[in-house]
Amino acid sequence: MSQEANQFEISKPPSDGITSVEWLNHTNHLVATSWDKTVSLYKINVNDNNGNSNNDENKVNNELVDRYSHDAGVLDCSLSSDDLTIFSGGCDNKLCSYNIKTKKKELIG
Repeated sequence: MSQEANQFEISKPPSDGITSVEWLNHTNHLVATSWDKTVSLYKINVNDNNGNSNNDENKVNNELVDRYSHDAGVLDCSLSSDDLTIFSGGCDNKLCSYNIKTKKKELIG
């Protein structure tokens, strides 16, 4: 089945339903939160088909870069303006910050 140009499947998806998705502002990364208690960071690459007539669509490659957990389903996330910090909150009544470079998670509320 052919996918629309703006649709693709992520590799190593969460094991339960995705609750929110945010694109980083300055890079080709995507953050997804899920009912499986995780926040996942993916790197997304779009490769054009270089005029190959057998495939009229661009190929989207992606890889799981990082993943961290909460104690219950994660409902939403937001990003700092510099794309260095993910903020996430969920059914565990906790608000966490996660520094993408240092991979340090902090409870902030």
